[in-house]
Amino acid sequence: MTAAKRMPPPVVSLEGVTARIRDRRILPGTSWTIRAGQSWAVVGPNGAGKSTLAGLLIGTVPAVSGKVIRHGSEARPERIGHVSFELLERLAAREARLDAARQFSRQTGGVTLARELLFSPSVKPPAEDRRLPKAARRLGVHRLLDRDITALSSGEMRRLLIARALADRPKIVVLDEPFEGLDAASSRVLKESISEMIREGRIVVLVTHLLANVVPEISHALCVQDGRVVRQGLRRKVLTERFLHRLYAGRPTLLAPAPPAFSPERETPADPAEPPLVVMKNVCVAYGASPVVKSVSWTIQPGEHWALLGPNGAGKTTLLSMIAGDHPQAYANEIYLFGRRRGTGESIWEIKRRISLISPELQLRYRKPVSVMTAVLSGFTDSVGFYRQASDKEIAEAGRWLAFVGLGHRAEDRLDRLSYGERRRVLLARCMVKSPDLLILDEPCQGLDPQMRKRFLTLIDRIGRRKRPSILYVTHQSDEVPSCVRQVIRLESTPGPPFLEADSGARLASAKSCKTCADGR
Repeated sequence: MTAAKRMPPPVVSLEGVTARIRDRRILPGTSWTIRAGQSWAVVGPNGAGKSTLAGLLIGTVPAVSGKVIRHGSEARPERIGHVSFELLERLAAREARLDAARQFSRQTGGVTLARELLFSPSVKPPAEDRRLPKAARRLGVHRLLDRDITALSSGEMRRLLIARALADRPKIVVLDEPFEGLDAASSRVLKESISEMIREGRIVVLVTHLLANVVPEISHALCVQDGRVVRQGLRRKVLTERFLHRLYAGRPTLLAPAPPAFSPERETPADPAEPPLVVMKNVCVAYGASPVVKSVSWTIQPGEHWALLGPNGAGKTTLLSMIAGDHPQAYANEIYLFGRRRGTGESIWEIKRRISLISPELQLRYRKPVSVMTAVLSGFTDSVGFYRQASDKEIAEAGRWLAFVGLGHRAEDRLDRLSYGERRRVLLARCMVKSPDLLILDEPCQGLDPQMRKRFLTLIDRIGRRKRPSILYVTHQSDEVPSCVRQVIRLESTPGPPFLEADSGARLASAKSCKTCADGR
């Protein structure tokens, strides 16, 4: 019997395929066959074409030449379970349209609950838990079912979509960066679930830029670089240390030596008489009978840089919305921003003028086909898009910050034509143009490959050497916190008083323990 006859049957085949993203052709002449009994890791840096390849498999990206052959009904797009950034973007866009329609018709209800994404109307609540796959229950999805999806953090939304992908127990599962936004415990559960799916005979295609996420059961690997498939085959032969170094290394770093100068009054040291930026006194937040944040007392002084740490569901997103958003329970708590208690007549826009925020959710919402320069200018008005004539001074300021993040040469390009990591740097420039007092970075490295992550953290460190703004860095990964951050507040998965750490003069990654300070600092 020949080797060809012993080879497992094909499930999905790409034969000489070239994909199209808008007017751009990518992955020219790609051939790839996924066979029964195989599971694949698709690896490569940001912007290489990994998600485009996943889109060819699940039918969301068109092929302009070549053929995508599906061998059997299980390989049809509607039968493939999948999780991707594109799916998150589509859901975010849908919710934005529904919200606009509700506001136009003056309806106050009708929000989409998490259970509506998981179950059809014919599935009644008593049967829902039985339909949840074991992995979904272990990820804690059952605790999210009655939450508005727009109130979920990126990690919670990712867990929900993983449950959705696995609910019908598909034969083929395509997971595009499924670990982004998950804390360490959830990541462990997902890895165990992927391993279990492969052992059960399901085909998993895992798209990732972090090799630590490739579970041992994955048999094959495919590498993408600069819009081309550069290597594929057995994992042990493809993912060699020498090749991976070439795959991820070598992209130039185009950074200005120092951030642009603020106006002189913004560069002066903090005045001892200047009020704290944020004061929270025994803050508690609950949804129904379920506490989310409990007994948080915390002060951020001008010039301080803080890390807000905690696992998924610990209340980080809720705490942020009490500061930077219009959370209704902010007015039932004792919270002061810039010396003024919330609920004493200030508007949300007065608060936003002094705060800048960057998050994966903002990147999902920023879908307008605008130029990079327009996206940065929108930081002056805290809008998605820019709807007035920019002044010469504003254009110059936006240009300086684009040069700082290494994208001055892309100012006239469309934002949606940039790679995921480049768009994150554009949003950082957008944050900085208005010289904020408080810069909030909510999971800012989510979705970035190791080199892009290092580049982004270098940018934050350079900003953090200045007198202003104060930085609030939010993450569940303490090893990615920039070195300029010296104070820590840690939330636990069980609501209760947070742990706070004063300035230790050491990197957060090496911190062994935290102490609760009596004054909430």
